[in-house]
Formats: sequence, structure tokens, C-alpha cells
Amino acid sequence: MPRISIQEIVEELINRGTGFNYGNPNWRERRRERCRIYLTKLGRKLGFEVYPHAPRRRPQYMVDLCWFSSQADRWSIELAVEMEWDAHSRDVVYDFIKLICIKAPRKIMLCAPFPSHRSDALRQMIENVRHAKYSSNKESYAIVFFVYTKNDRELTREGIESRAYFLDSKGVVTSEMIATMERGKRKVVSTRPV
Repeated sequence: MPRISIQEIVEELINRGTGFNYGNPNWRERRRERCRIYLTKLGRKLGFEVYPHAPRRRPQYMVDLCWFSSQADRWSIELAVEMEWDAHSRDVVYDFIKLICIKAPRKIMLCAPFPSHRSDALRQMIENVRHAKYSSNKESYAIVFFVYTKNDRELTREGIESRAYFLDSKGVVTSEMIATMERGKRKVVSTRPV
């Protein structure tokens, strides 16, 4: 796979998934669409078939979006993405478990659970990675929380619009990325060890 880190992908997803006028009624759909379009275009640019948007119009492949390679009759999924917007923590964790079950070196969960469920969802996702029966040390995860509503005080009280956690294959949080709004401009804070 061409060299692009999960952190680089997530930083661009954060840029595309934040900065909305949260008073506008269609901001959630615009966020979904921006993230999906970016991942689809990047995957194609890197030479992958992107499901569910591959040229053959195949349906979803277990996850909401994935980059598929079949070079030299060696099949692989290089990136798997699940998106669960505006949901209860159990729905977010249910979709995240799909990422644990699929073989791919990069796995990204994009979500906006109810604010009161965010810490519980993160805790459960980390525990599920730690207790996975099968894993590879080549796997890495990104869990990206986006603002749930314009009144999402848990994030917005600090000017934060998005927070991403990066996990290794053992479920250890290795770094964090935060997107803030400062004087009307978005700023993505570099990853830092947790």
C-alpha cells in the first residue's frame, strides 16, 4: 500500500468533518458526505477499489467503506471504516466490533454518540480490542468522536469540535488528535502521546 498513515487520513477526516454552522439543519448529512467522498477519492487515487462505491457497483462489504486490493490474485482490505452518527453507545460499539473482526491494517471508527455516552463507548471499544481473540500487531485503530449537536457541551465547552484516539493492536491508546475552533478558524492539534 502506498505510504499514508492512519494519522494523516484522520487529520483530513477531521478537517472535512468539522467547521459547520451547527444551526444549519443539514450539517450532519454534509459531514457524512464529506467524509465518505474524501475516503472514496483517496482510496481510488491510491489504486484501490472502494466499496460500496467500486466500479462494479457491489454492495457494502461488511463495513460502511473499505479499500480493497486484488493485485496479483492476493486479496486484501487495506482500510476498513465504520460510521455511526448520532447514536447510543451500544450502536457505536456494535459497529466497532465489525472492525475488530475484519482483517485490515488500518481501521477507523467515525462516530458522534450522545455526549453522555461518549466515555462509555470509548471504554467499551478499547476493552473490545484488548479482548479480541484474533489480532495482528500490524493493525491500528482510530476512533474519531465528532460533535453531536450544537449544544454538545462536553466537547464545545473547550472549543473542541472533534477528538480522535489512536490505538495499537493491543488496545493501548498511543496518541490523541484534537480539532479546535479558535477565533472562527479550525486548528488540528498534532497527535500527542496519551
